[in-house]
Amino acid sequence: MLRILALGLAFVQCTHLRMTPEPVTITFVGTNDIHGTLAPIALKTRDALEQPYRVGGLAHLAATMDVLRQENKDFLWLDGGDQFQGTLESNSQFGAPVVDAFNQMGLMAAAVGNHEFDFGIEPLRTQISRASYPYLAANIWMKDQHRHPDWTNLGSSKLFVTASGIRVGVIGLSTIETPKTTMAPHVADLRFEALKDALQREARLLRQQGANVIALTAHAGLVCKPDATFLQNTIRTENDPQSACETRAEIPELLNSIPEGTVDLVVSGHTHHIVHHFINHVPVIQGGSQGRYINTIQITYDPALGRIDRSKTRIEGPIPICPQVFANQADCNGNMDAPPKGRGPLIQPVFHGIPLKPDARVQMIVDAALEKTKTLNNKIIAYAETRLSSFPQPESDLGNLIADAMIATTHADVALMNSGGIRMPLESGPIRYNHVFRTLPFENKVATMEVTGAEIRHIATILESGSHIQGSVAGMRIAFVGDKEHRHIHSIVLNDGTPLDPHKIYTLATVDFLILGGDDFAWPKRPHYDTGITIRDSLLQRLRDIKRVKSAVDPQNARLFFIKQKKVVQK
Repeated sequence: MLRILALGLAFVQCTHLRMTPEPVTITFVGTNDIHGTLAPIALKTRDALEQPYRVGGLAHLAATMDVLRQENKDFLWLDGGDQFQGTLESNSQFGAPVVDAFNQMGLMAAAVGNHEFDFGIEPLRTQISRASYPYLAANIWMKDQHRHPDWTNLGSSKLFVTASGIRVGVIGLSTIETPKTTMAPHVADLRFEALKDALQREARLLRQQGANVIALTAHAGLVCKPDATFLQNTIRTENDPQSACETRAEIPELLNSIPEGTVDLVVSGHTHHIVHHFINHVPVIQGGSQGRYINTIQITYDPALGRIDRSKTRIEGPIPICPQVFANQADCNGNMDAPPKGRGPLIQPVFHGIPLKPDARVQMIVDAALEKTKTLNNKIIAYAETRLSSFPQPESDLGNLIADAMIATTHADVALMNSGGIRMPLESGPIRYNHVFRTLPFENKVATMEVTGAEIRHIATILESGSHIQGSVAGMRIAFVGDKEHRHIHSIVLNDGTPLDPHKIYTLATVDFLILGGDDFAWPKRPHYDTGITIRDSLLQRLRDIKRVKSAVDPQNARLFFIKQKKVVQK
C-alpha cells in the first residue's frame, strides 16, 4: 500500500513538473537604415595600402539571418526604417527590390523612416501594400483628423505569438523630425505625435490584449560614443561596462520619461550609429547604416514569474555583414586601425562556427535589380587622385566640390551645401555613376535666392553652428574665432578679396530642401528660383568638366578657418 502511495505521489510530482511553464528565451534581431543597399559596397582601407574590401549586401545579411533562425526557435526580426532611398537600383523602382528581398528573408515588422517619404505618398503606399510584413507607425496621424492613414498594411502595433506561445507586442514609431528631414510637401497632410504619448497608449492596449513582452521598433535614435571594444562582436549584459550615450536624443529622452516596464526592448534607427546599450534598464540596438552590422537581443520570459528575467538579457553585436572578412580582424571594417600583424587576407566569413555563403534566392532579387541599372551604374565619370572625404573637419572635399558645382551650374556669387545631404565618400580611382549616386542619393535640386550680405552671414552662422547642420561653402572664405565647439564668425570675404557687404544683394545657390524648411532651417521670406537640376547632376557635370579630381580642401587657402584675436590690454 505504501509503495502504491509513493508511486502515486511521484506521478503527481512529475505531472506537476511537466505542467510548470519553463522560461522561454526569445531572440530579436534588428536592422535599420538599409537605404536601398542591395549589393555590397566597395571601399578601400584608410591606410597607405588602400586595400579594397566590401561591406553589407542583403544576400549576405540573409545568410546570417538563416543561422540565427536555425539556432533560435523563438525568433523575431524587426527593422527600424529608412529602407528604400539611397541607391540607383532601389530608387529607380521606388524601393521595390528591398521589399522583395525582405519578403523573401522573412522580416516580421518595420518602422516607417523619414526617407520612406522621399518619393511621395503614393509610391510609399504602393510599396507598403506589397510587403508580406506590416509597417508600424503608431504616431503618424492625418493632420486635423483623429485617424491614422488608411493605407493597406500600415498599422500602429502588431501582436505576435512565438513558437513557445509567448505573446510579443511590437509598436512602431517614426521620428517627429520627419517633416524637417524629408521634402516637407510630401508630409504636409500628416501629423507626427510625440513618441511618449503614442508608445504609452499602444503599450497599454497590447498589455490588455495579453502581451507578455513589448518591443519597440523606432525610426528614432541616439548617439553612443565608441570605446576600445565598440566594434568587437561580443555578448553584453546590463552589468557590463558600456560607453556613454548622449541623453539629448529621441530614444534616451523617451526611455527616461516613461514608467519602468512600459517597453522591454528597442530596435532603433535614424542616427546611423552603432548602439548595443542599456538605457534605463532597456536593451537598445542599432546597426549603423546600409546593412553593415546587425545586433541581437535575447530576453528570457519566465511564465512562473509573469515577467522578463532581466538578469538573463543579453545583447550580441555588432555582428558584421561582409562578403569576406579580414583574417586577422574577423570582420570587414577597413576604417579601424589594422592589428599589429596587419589585417591579413580576405577570407570567407564564419558566424557562430558556420561558414557563410550568400543566400541564393535573395541574390537573384539583387542581381535582377542590378541588371536593370548596370550600364548606367558602371559608367566612368572622372578619376579621383585621392579619397574625397564627406566628413566636415571643418571642411570636406566633397562638400567643397559640390558647392563649387552649384556655382558652376548657376553662376551664383556664393554657395552653401549641407553635409547631411552627402552620404558616402568617393574612393580614389575611377569615379563611376553609381559612386556619385550613392554619395548624393536624394533628388534635391539646386536653387538660388537673392539675399543681402547680412542675410548670408546669418545663414552661415546657423549653418556652421552645429545646432542644425554643418555645411560647405564656395565663393567665400569664413573666418571664425573661438574653437570647434564654441565659435562664431569673425568675418566673411569673397573669393576676389572684397569683404561681404551687409547691404549688397548677392545670388546664393543652395539646396531646395533647405529653402523649403528642411533641417528646421529658417530662410528669408522671399521667392527662390528652382533650377530643376539635381545636386547630383550638378556634381556629375563638374566631374566631367575637370576629369581628374584632386582634394578640394586647400590648407593654404581654407574656406573655413580660425584666427586668433589680439587680446586687449587695459591700462
